[in-house]
Amino acid sequence: MIVKIPQQHISEQLLRESDFNVNYSNTTKKTTSRISGFSFLAFKLKLTDERLHINLRDANALLDWNNSSLYELLIPSEEDYKKF
Repeated sequence: MIVKIPQQHISEQLLRESDFNVNYSNTTKKTTSRISGFSFLAFKLKLTDERLHINLRDANALLDWNNSSLYELLIPSEEDYKKF
């Protein structure tokens, strides 16, 4: 199961006060900003005898990602990360 999480972070350009006063104060010039991309969490569903036993009447159980009887959070190994 993969969960897609919306953007959570905005990065803004760092400005020194002297740069702001000279280049941005009383102007319409804007600083650079970027929004992060989506985040993804991947879970392995724990099957019992090749079946997943979930009570669909209890939606909270499905949303409880800490429920170790149903889910295991998959964490990438160091080799899976790309260098910047």
